[in-house]
Amino acid sequence: MTEKEFKELKVGDKVRIISTPVSETHAGVPSMDKWSGKIMTIREIHINIDRFYARMKEDEMSNYCGWFWFPEMIAEKVTNRKK
Repeated sequence: MTEKEFKELKVGDKVRIISTPVSETHAGVPSMDKWSGKIMTIREIHINIDRFYARMKEDEMSNYCGWFWFPEMIAEKVTNRKK
């Protein structure tokens, strides 16, 4: 996801995490890989001068308060979900 697309996200938006292992391609940690390809819900967004990241609802109990998800770890915003 580009930084421009990331800046348009809002708390509550659904996003799909990249399908390749996060730990191999985006400096993540192996325990983040279980979320690869999954849909997650944004619970916090942090936009800073030099770095942007989001925190997700689904991993809130991981790593004490959840992981940092950077734009390059997010494949896309999910707009239509099949039930």
